[in-house]
Amino acid sequence: MYDIIIIGGGVAGMQAAIAAKKLNLEPIILEKENKLGGKVAHKYSLFPTFSSAEQLIDRLEAQIIENKIDVRYHCEVVSIHKEELSVGYTLNVGDIKKVDNLQARSILITTGYEPFDARIKQEYGYQVYDNIYTSMDLEAMMKKGLILTKEGNTPESIAFIHCVGSRDSQIGNEHCSRVCCVTGVKQATELCQMIKGARVYNFYMDMRMFGSGYEEMYKEAQQNYQVRFIRGRVSELSQTIDHKVRLKAEDTLISKPIAITVDMVILLVGMCGAVNNESIGESAGLELRENGLFKPVNAFDSTTKSTVNGIFYAGCAESPKNISESMNQASQAILNISTYLESK
Repeated sequence: MYDIIIIGGGVAGMQAAIAAKKLNLEPIILEKENKLGGKVAHKYSLFPTFSSAEQLIDRLEAQIIENKIDVRYHCEVVSIHKEELSVGYTLNVGDIKKVDNLQARSILITTGYEPFDARIKQEYGYQVYDNIYTSMDLEAMMKKGLILTKEGNTPESIAFIHCVGSRDSQIGNEHCSRVCCVTGVKQATELCQMIKGARVYNFYMDMRMFGSGYEEMYKEAQQNYQVRFIRGRVSELSQTIDHKVRLKAEDTLISKPIAITVDMVILLVGMCGAVNNESIGESAGLELRENGLFKPVNAFDSTTKSTVNGIFYAGCAESPKNISESMNQASQAILNISTYLESK
């Protein structure tokens, strides 16, 4: 029997498995995709160092292989049975679907997050107007090395809209997703580096640059790359006859309405609970927040513990975090699991 079933093979799940091995615990990772890395595997670079996301995943994968950690791919967990500490999952390989069950001495949920569906904010015209993309879409473009409009042109002007799906009572997502502001600064800087002479705008509510090196990055974007930060909500987007995007907003620092036309708009989408969180939570009697993320015992010294014995959380499954916070919480979760198993 495994000591720990880790649900999700993102950076938190990978770090947890590596930490478990160091404590002579036997983990298994159940990953719904065909590779490890989660959302980080789809990123181009990481803030605030602009280091390669791929290199981080490669380092973690090397440790997974070195420690001979068991990983099962294409496994989507749909339920947890708290009495016997087992998970029900579906193996999806091509046309083959197999339902199975796996038992362990403990369970660690590292299901990560789901990007906010920008189509819900209809006023931003995502997938309605041309040349409106999400921050996730832009990362994919950067990985390919091609930043192009739908017409195949290099954009000369780009506008970022912050807090799309975060801090928004109208859609019920009142939480801050923590990484959107710094992502906007990182991506704006990278666009200026990739497209010489590009004019880049950031429309924000307020800049939450809380991490080490984040404020410095923010200042560098303004001073070295002339990224313009405009405090104000965008009220309307529309498409021009030549497929550009016209934005209307209010600059709240000068209390004046403004309108600009750009080649491309990037929506900085927030974090929501993973798709299967609801079914997992309901089956195990776990409490979810309104945003679909798991609620721990408390917000201070027990953020990795659920209200069910033997079930723990780590990473963005519990609350929005950056990568280092997710990995650090994963290591802490393993220490708590080790203590729990010793007590049993």
